[in-house]
Amino acid sequence: MRVKALQIEFTSPYHVGWRKAESIIDGITLHRTLIALHNLVHRQSPVDPILNELRVSAVLPAVKKEGYYEPVLPLPPLPSRIRPKKAGFEWVTLSAAISLVEDLTKHRRLLITSVKDNKVTMKLNSTTRELCIGGKILKLCEENIEVPQSGLIERFEAVLNRIDRLTNSADLFKISGYRAKSSMIVMLQSNDDNVLRTAEELLKLSGDIGLGGLKSRGLGKFVTKGEAKINTKYFEKEACAGYNLLLGSYVLEDPPVDLMNSFVNTRLLAGYSGPPQDPHILPYLSYAGAGSIIYVKTPPRPVIRPVKTSNIGSLLVFNPLIIGCCA
Repeated sequence: MRVKALQIEFTSPYHVGWRKAESIIDGITLHRTLIALHNLVHRQSPVDPILNELRVSAVLPAVKKEGYYEPVLPLPPLPSRIRPKKAGFEWVTLSAAISLVEDLTKHRRLLITSVKDNKVTMKLNSTTRELCIGGKILKLCEENIEVPQSGLIERFEAVLNRIDRLTNSADLFKISGYRAKSSMIVMLQSNDDNVLRTAEELLKLSGDIGLGGLKSRGLGKFVTKGEAKINTKYFEKEACAGYNLLLGSYVLEDPPVDLMNSFVNTRLLAGYSGPPQDPHILPYLSYAGAGSIIYVKTPPRPVIRPVKTSNIGSLLVFNPLIIGCCA
């Protein structure tokens, strides 16, 4: 399947999340946005290809590496004797994440034991290996990446003033979210070039409208800069039975994920969604976010769940990019 990476640059902060603002715009949010825009723009065209034939990643930070962009993932909760965030790393390059999954496939055990001189030592059964830290990012020691001095993503807060037109009284309120400090990329995967082309057009439209909440306050705006050059060899391995690396969102129970052998960045889906004229309550659902390493006995497959609403239908789509690292 062909993978197309698109570089986007946020022109304003963004606010996404089901219960609280999250730093990563997960794949389920982006996929639902593409479906909603498709229904508005292409009313006469079936949405099935966007549902079933398109795999969507989260909106991920990216760093430059040897002439191309390297996606950066949230670090999964690996077994560790130290606190990674306190030790100075909370992200992992795609190359390093794949190497960790390959180690798990081979050794089935992994433990972070120590950090010294920006080198992270890991124990794999009877052997050890090292990864390095660069700008809060866990990377292969031979990787040369360009990390922005300002970091990848930062917290955003602003206090606004709302004036009552009748009484002229002031009403102060605070909004919050995150601001991207580096280039961001979205990866789309499909066998059909027409599907990729349509998804790219819808993504550009989403940037004009805004992604996430507080769009009326100017949040969520971004510009699509075109196709980003990435190392496509990562995606030669399809999802399989065994260990898989998630670049998007996936449910934990369909097919059953072996949580005892998985390392999941758990996300919670709950609360209200939809337009103001037809809001609906989302089901209370835990799912695995980008960067998760899941162990399954059968290859993961797309999961589509309907959500009941009063006027229009709504769908939860879990069809992420997955890199299989099976024996």
